[in-house]
Amino acid sequence: MPHAPADVRNRGYLEAKEAPATTGQFLWTGTRDDHVITVDVHGTRVHLYGLMHQRMEGAASAQDAAEYLRQVKPQQVFLELCKYRYVEIINAILQNKELPVPHRLRVFRAIHGGTMVREFHASVIAAKEIGASLFLVDRTQQAVKNRCLFTMWDNESGRSFMNYMPLSLVNRRVITYQELHDLVSTLTPRIIHALFQERNLYMAHQILTQIDKEARDVVVVCGLMQLRGLAWLLKHNHTLDSRGLAILAASPPPQGPAFLFFRFFLPYLGVGVLLVGVSWVLTNRLVGPNAGRLTDIRRARNA
Repeated sequence: MPHAPADVRNRGYLEAKEAPATTGQFLWTGTRDDHVITVDVHGTRVHLYGLMHQRMEGAASAQDAAEYLRQVKPQQVFLELCKYRYVEIINAILQNKELPVPHRLRVFRAIHGGTMVREFHASVIAAKEIGASLFLVDRTQQAVKNRCLFTMWDNESGRSFMNYMPLSLVNRRVITYQELHDLVSTLTPRIIHALFQERNLYMAHQILTQIDKEARDVVVVCGLMQLRGLAWLLKHNHTLDSRGLAILAASPPPQGPAFLFFRFFLPYLGVGVLLVGVSWVLTNRLVGPNAGRLTDIRRARNA
């Protein structure tokens, strides 16, 4: 299986500039032709099913993905999950309960392109029913969040994500993919690379190195935003060297509440304190009732 070109490997990861960052510029009409792509990988048909964030029924939904697995009956199923999110799903299955809708404050589970959990609940059950081998191919949620937040030390990236976040939360049930694509296009290239392209590279490597060459059909269930970029990488058999894989799997230092405080709140707090101080000086020393009082005192002393 070919690896990334040497000049790309020297940078530590495959950037794959020709690969689409998202699933492309097409209208989502609600048929499987729009959110299912099939590529050939060494004689194995790899079917990629794209899930719409927070969509549980209908086209590109959690239930439809499960039905697709039952129809295709693949030998292997690859899910855009990490072991921690998979454990959440297994616990919910064992307790016979549904996973809750993520709270909007859990930003990276609530926004489009974030880490999904409840959307894969039905797919895990369907894979168990048909006896398919299950593989988890996504990075951990903490790694995705930290790598994305780490890019926000760049002012432009920080502003674009802060603008994208409320728009994505408000439009969690968009009707067409074009609207979703336009929404994500407001992000800077650095955010898109951390949130989508890096994950595509990591998942493609995991799939290509674990796919059974004797299998006739395998299914990859991923987010709709990852669909076409991931299909492009699989079609071109892009894998990573050990250094590139280690870089993509690594999580930068935690970028939690302290990061948000120092990166966004503290600068604005400083500006606010400065403006209040200037306003107080202007009010009390220049234009208020005490304006000129110091000057009068100095004149009296000199007299």
